[in-house]
Amino acid sequence: MLVRAVAQSILDKSPSTKLRIPSIYDPQALLSSSLREDQGIGAQFNAMAKIVSLLQSKSIEHEKVANSYMEAAGKSADGEEKKVLTGKAEKHKAVLNVIRVAVDIHNTFFAKLFTPDEKGMFSLAGIMKEEALASSLQNDELLLLVKLHKTGGSQYTKKSFMTFWDGMPFYHSGGAVGSFVLLNGKQGEIIASGLVPAISDFVSADKLAKQVQ
Repeated sequence: MLVRAVAQSILDKSPSTKLRIPSIYDPQALLSSSLREDQGIGAQFNAMAKIVSLLQSKSIEHEKVANSYMEAAGKSADGEEKKVLTGKAEKHKAVLNVIRVAVDIHNTFFAKLFTPDEKGMFSLAGIMKEEALASSLQNDELLLLVKLHKTGGSQYTKKSFMTFWDGMPFYHSGGAVGSFVLLNGKQGEIIASGLVPAISDFVSADKLAKQVQ
């Protein structure tokens, strides 16, 4: 609600200003080249996939070599030779275990990217939004951060002969404290910042809805 209110306030004062709220809708994230194999996240994913494919090939090789050493050690009648062959097999098994752990980490990472969280959001979608936002900020766009710190209100009852016959004798007032920071997207420099307190006058209950609108 705060972000929408701030956006409307800016547009009211400067209709020509171009505003986007990426957390609500970011067409650049949908139309971006993030998942292309040669750009952005897609390029990183493609590079990771090639590395994993290479690791899997290496794991097969190490497993074969380890098994061949173990087989040779089993057939050897020489105790010293058996020990040497077993040691070589263990070295390849150790490398094999490291590779399997790395591949498992990779697979777990990718599984999480395509698994929705408790809000039904996919991590990959968040990454694509962040990349689109980062790309926009690099084009000298400005970033406005707003935060609502505190809200509160009070009320009182006003009774008289007139309120007995006409209207409700209840009056309400509200207030809030927010802050903002306006940043240069490319350099991250602060252009403006401040604390914004706001408080309303007391309004009768029958006029409250109109006042809020």
